[in-house]
Amino acid sequence: MSDHNSNTPFPTITLTDSQRWDLTSFFDKFIVENNGNIMDVGQDFFKNPSKIISLASRSLLDLFYSFRDMTKDAPYLLIENFPMHDDTFYGNTPPNWRSAAMIGRTIREESFIALAASCLGESFSWPTLQNGRLIHNVLPIAGDEAEQNGHSSDIELEWHTEDAFHPCRGDYLILFGIRNHDSIATTLMSIKDIELSDEQKEILFQKKYRIKPDNEHLRQIIDENDPGRRSIKKLIEESEAVSVLFGVPESPYLRIDPYFMECPDKGSVYDETLRYLIAELNRVKQNVVVKKGDMLIIDNYLAVHGRAPFKAKYDGSDRWLKKSIVSRDIRRARALGFRVSDNLNVF
Repeated sequence: MSDHNSNTPFPTITLTDSQRWDLTSFFDKFIVENNGNIMDVGQDFFKNPSKIISLASRSLLDLFYSFRDMTKDAPYLLIENFPMHDDTFYGNTPPNWRSAAMIGRTIREESFIALAASCLGESFSWPTLQNGRLIHNVLPIAGDEAEQNGHSSDIELEWHTEDAFHPCRGDYLILFGIRNHDSIATTLMSIKDIELSDEQKEILFQKKYRIKPDNEHLRQIIDENDPGRRSIKKLIEESEAVSVLFGVPESPYLRIDPYFMECPDKGSVYDETLRYLIAELNRVKQNVVVKKGDMLIIDNYLAVHGRAPFKAKYDGSDRWLKKSIVSRDIRRARALGFRVSDNLNVF
């Protein structure tokens, strides 16, 4: 369900009965392939994605392959009507991501996420977030109500490019709804909907801005000698100036995180143009509710996302999403000198 105020068409696909049946068949084959022993879909699926993809029907694969080809027209896709269990099957919304990671009742849903990710590219994660798991849990956590992270609630999660601070950030972001009784909205904006002059584009193509990682990367690992933490701290302390726009001026890509970025030249034309860009993106903001059984895929080069504020109840009924980030080329990270684990894509 979307509150659509932009010029970009918002493609929504409702799974047919035939596709839902294909999914059931895919899950059965996936379980048999793993001898019925699946503890972590991220671990079990991504070790051999091509083999698992071969278990899916062409109809399912085309959902995701077509999105790779159409992002030049629409930077997001909503897929509805995934075959979910009754709400009670999933139990209460967990109190934190650690507890959620121990729940094995979302295997089918995570398998669908993994299938989508493997068709779009390669799923990856950061060792500093949720123990490097390839599929994250997004839910409110008591004490984080006013933090700028995916576990907050009382405040708006400011819109941003996912992992804008990193040169190897994902190409796509996948969100999947396990529970969203209160219809809490995900906010979306696309650079394709805004108006920038050639002069403004030229300014935003200049490397005059600094973007830092959000605090969550440092909070989850307290060991100062941990390699992942050291890598993040280095990016904070030695952040390089970057451009907000990149690619080709006629159809640029976007890299922005207003809450965690700055233009050191305060009051300059670079600062003023950044503020104009932010205002333009706010102008075209739209709300999309990721309901139970919905998958939202976002092109992280063309769109930004956030979340509306809400009042967390902590009674087991709160919003609960799954999340995965996807790269079209993991080798790019190695080429730039970043370490990537051999068995799974954890930077």
